[in-house]
Amino acid sequence: MGGTVVNLVDRRRLEFSSLAGSASQSITLIPSIIACGYVFVALYARLHARSMAAGQLLTFSLYNILPSDEDAREFVETDGAGSPVSCLDLTLTSSLPTAVPGMYSNSTSSTGPFLKLGLKATQASSPATFYVEVSLLLLMRESR
Repeated sequence: MGGTVVNLVDRRRLEFSSLAGSASQSITLIPSIIACGYVFVALYARLHARSMAAGQLLTFSLYNILPSDEDAREFVETDGAGSPVSCLDLTLTSSLPTAVPGMYSNSTSSTGPFLKLGLKATQASSPATFYVEVSLLLLMRESR
């Protein structure tokens, strides 16, 4: 069973304290990850530091994409309403993982040949300090 470990994001502070109450912000961290030939992926987050209040969410998502040399637009898997659908979500909260330093992971076997890594930060209804220091790894296996 072959596999690859990819260091996706070196330790980085992600700061979202300036978000208004209940507001969210979405960011593409890595626009294209080659996953061709792999049938299983696991996303691992190392939590180095955190200041989060109840109701704040930081979700890392992998999306199936299919780049094209003939068309520069993004081709991403969508639902019936045309909204992008993630194949894997990993959500950090004020209590997940339970300890700092900590680690949290999620996995899927529903991937296509290319993936995109995004994140969505959601502020609590009452704005509060909101940051994490995190690093991310991706494990890709040829079989489960």
